Amino acid sequence: PDVQLQAGGQCETDFGFMPEYTDIEGLRKYKRHLITGEEVICSEKIHGSSFRACFKEDRLWVGSHYQIKKEDPNNLYWKAAIQTNLKEKLVRFPNLVFYGEVFGQVQKGYNYGVPTGGIEVGFFDIYDPTLGRYVDENMFVEILTALDLKRCPLLYSGPWSEDLMTTLSNGKTTLGEKHIREGFVVKPVKERWEPGCGRVIFKMVGEDYLLSKNS
Repeated sequence: PDVQLQAGGQCETDFGFMPEYTDIEGLRKYKRHLITGEEVICSEKIHGSSFRACFKEDRLWVGSHYQIKKEDPNNLYWKAAIQTNLKEKLVRFPNLVFYGEVFGQVQKGYNYGVPTGGIEVGFFDIYDPTLGRYVDENMFVEILTALDLKRCPLLYSGPWSEDLMTTLSNGKTTLGEKHIREGFVVKPVKERWEPGCGRVIFKMVGEDYLLSKNS
C-alpha cells in the first residue's frame, strides 16, 4: 500500500526573498497566448508536492508552496533537500531560487515507481532575484547540469502547435510506475510576459486524468 510522507512541520518567518511559485493558468483558456511555431518546452506535470529552496545568508532555506519550513529531517521538504544534497550544491549559486516537485510516496495512487517510504525531486524552474524573473531554458539546463540535479521529465522541445495539447496531455507517465499522466506544462524557451496573462506558462491537465478523478 502507498504510505504518504508528512508535509507539515514547524514554519519559519518568510522574508520574501524566496517568492511563492507563479500561478499557472490553464492552457485551454489561454492557448491564444502561445504563438504557432515558437520554440517551447513541454514538461510532464507531476502529481506531488511543490517545493522551493535557496542558499542565502550562509544557510539553506527550504519551503513548500506557501510556507518556509524549519529544518527537520523528518519533514517532506527537508528530506528532499537533504536527499539531493542541496546545501552543498546551491552554495555555488547563492540567492537563486530553485523550484521543484517532490513525488513518490506523496500523493495516494501516484507513486511513480518510487519504493515505499521514498521520494524523488524533479526541478522545473529557477528564479533569479537580480533579474526579477525566471531564467531562460538554456540557463536552467546549464545550472541543473552543473549541479547534477534532475528536471521534471521533458516531453517535448520544439515549435509549438495546438495538436500537442492532445498528444502530450494523455497517456501514461514517463516515470517508473505506469499510471495515468496528469498532463503537461508548456512555456517558451525564451521567457516572456503578455498583458492579460502575465508570465507565459500554462498547464494542460489531460482528459484521462480528469476522468480518473471523477470515476
